[in-house]
Amino acid sequence: MDVKKKILLFLLIGGVTVIQAQKKERFTPPDMTQKTHTFALPELQIDSTFITNLNAVIFEKEGCGVEKSRESKNFHVIFEMEDSTNYSICLSLWDIPAKKSIGFFECNDFFYWLGGEIPPDIILETKIPKKISYKDPIPAFYDPPFWTLIYHTQTGNIEFKGNDCDCY
Repeated sequence: MDVKKKILLFLLIGGVTVIQAQKKERFTPPDMTQKTHTFALPELQIDSTFITNLNAVIFEKEGCGVEKSRESKNFHVIFEMEDSTNYSICLSLWDIPAKKSIGFFECNDFFYWLGGEIPPDIILETKIPKKISYKDPIPAFYDPPFWTLIYHTQTGNIEFKGNDCDCY
């Protein structure tokens, strides 16, 4: 008798799932409209030596090896003080701007969004905030590239350390 109850229960559960699977409703895809976000951040005037040295490391094959024709155009640059003369830079390349940065500058059709413990004498002037608008990216798996750089404040040199970063 116990086996008959189990078989009956199994048939009942199986029958309900078959009935549920064959409802005649149309499938409606989820809403995929891209929302537009707007925020304001100041444009920063940055030391030209820092920009030159940073771009040299980013676009050289021995460094990060980023292609200038790349679709992603937003570098997130996060500074972390290691000692009084050296700063670690966590650099990543994203499709969207960094809302929580302190400001940005534009160079070579790329935007650089600065954050963290920024060394003195890099930011020369803060200009009036500009409105930045962007659309949500289409939901997809995106693993942005990360690089670790070291900035020496006394010499102004920036050196490539590796393709990893632990600041996120």
